[in-house]
Amino acid sequence: MQYVGIDWAYRRAAWCAKQADGTISGEGFVAADEDGLARLVLELGPEVWACLEMMSGAVWVRDRLAEAGWNVEADARKVKNVAPLACKTDKVDARVLAELCRRELVPALWIPSLEERALPERLKRRLHLMRLRTSAKNLRPAHPVGAQDPACAVAPG
Repeated sequence: MQYVGIDWAYRRAAWCAKQADGTISGEGFVAADEDGLARLVLELGPEVWACLEMMSGAVWVRDRLAEAGWNVEADARKVKNVAPLACKTDKVDARVLAELCRRELVPALWIPSLEERALPERLKRRLHLMRLRTSAKNLRPAHPVGAQDPACAVAPG
């Protein structure tokens, strides 16, 4: 069993894998995209407990890791309260996340599945489109195109 800490950022993700006895079995960086995530899963295998710190909007990472057979304990956004650090780098974050995962000190956080997120996402999109429509209606001129404005009428001549 391996315990992996992943600090997911916009361009790259730092990761650290530890064995059950606490020794580091591997660490490094992968591209923060589908291909980088696939390489990491292939390198570490399916028997993994992971702790993931990610930016908002990257919930798909947790979904993909769960599909690969990994046990993703929690989104570790709140881990900073458990283990504040003086030296804050991606590599150090990944090591701390792996250690907290190994010791089972990560606070549990419920993240809805893709099916559970579908309806709220559609509703947010609909609300956005309705606001755009209202904004476009408010920008429309008061007089329809082709209507005669009495102030601009040209006297016959």
